[in-house]
Amino acid sequence: MTLGVLVVEDNTADFHLIEICLQEALGDEVSTEHAASVEEAGALMDKNDYAVIFHDLFLPPWGAEAITTAYKKSPNTPIVAISGDSSPELHRMAIANGAKIYCAKADIRGDNIISILAPVLPELKNR
Repeated sequence: MTLGVLVVEDNTADFHLIEICLQEALGDEVSTEHAASVEEAGALMDKNDYAVIFHDLFLPPWGAEAITTAYKKSPNTPIVAISGDSSPELHRMAIANGAKIYCAKADIRGDNIISILAPVLPELKNR
């Protein structure tokens, strides 16, 4: 079974980092799609179901609204909020608005992507 992953990220290098980390950890079991904007992500979510969504918090609309928009479109899909800012306030805001996980971009590495996803792995296995 292939896990569909949507990465909502305007920085192509950050998208490729997440894509490579997922491929290293999961191999052929993952299929990654990229959306460079919230609008593009919404259009992809209208057409496809994803097992998990990685969502940059600093895409317009900023912060809570970006996560809320994704959550409303796909309330049963776990959202991993990602940001270059690791502040506790941003972490709390992301979780309060629908994200299951908050992760600083600096923490995303091939050797820990499974650890990042650990809180939602049971959900992913059932998709």
